[in-house]
Amino acid sequence: MKKAPMTTYQKVMRTIGIAVAILCVLLAISFSPRLKNYITNITTNAEMLVTPAVNTKIPLADQSESSKLYKVSKGKPDFTRQELSLNSGSAWQSYSNLDQAGRVTTVNALIDKKTLKSKDFKSEITLVPLGFKEIAVGKKTKTGQLYERGQLLPTRLGGATADTRNIFTATNQLNQLLTKKTKQIADYLESHPQNHVRYRISTVYKDQEIIARGACLEGQSVEDNGLSFNVYLLNTQSGIVINYSNGEAKVIM
Repeated sequence: MKKAPMTTYQKVMRTIGIAVAILCVLLAISFSPRLKNYITNITTNAEMLVTPAVNTKIPLADQSESSKLYKVSKGKPDFTRQELSLNSGSAWQSYSNLDQAGRVTTVNALIDKKTLKSKDFKSEITLVPLGFKEIAVGKKTKTGQLYERGQLLPTRLGGATADTRNIFTATNQLNQLLTKKTKQIADYLESHPQNHVRYRISTVYKDQEIIARGACLEGQSVEDNGLSFNVYLLNTQSGIVINYSNGEAKVIM
């Protein structure tokens, strides 16, 4: 038996029903950030991590692109009022312990002009951080090596050079990005010698990998809003594929 053709009324009602269903889905996405993020991640095929330091989602290293600096929380630091307090009366540093896998985690600091080391100050780091290897990559980096002994809190800002809690395996590109932010902080303090900068940096790992996928870096001038940033630095290198589980790498272009 042939099915009776739909009447004009039935066709109109079906169209309205489809439109209402689509509208409901769009409203659900709009009012549910979690659902919106989930759908966005599927659409862009972007792998994400959540870092406890800033309680937000950040992208994992996309090795098809150059290392980038991403804004987190629209570039606004997540320090609380108490964390920006000057009750200590002087500059300080706090290095968090290594995690159970022996990986560096977080460094907090309150920095002032007296903390700064001369930009010409040279310090040799002899510690070998987890996953560090000498991997020659030719002209892809200034040093010819993929990895450097990175410092969560750089020497220029008073960071330790012989503390395992401050030294990690960083690509040349990440170190360059961190150097630029270090200069930004130092320049601010040089021009505001009575002020302080609150600093926090946290490494980000995927599962039990020993090489950090990146680092979340926050900086905020305490006495004013002259310096303020919240960024994520990818631990990648252009033209290189890194195995974050063991530190091995290969040139792809």
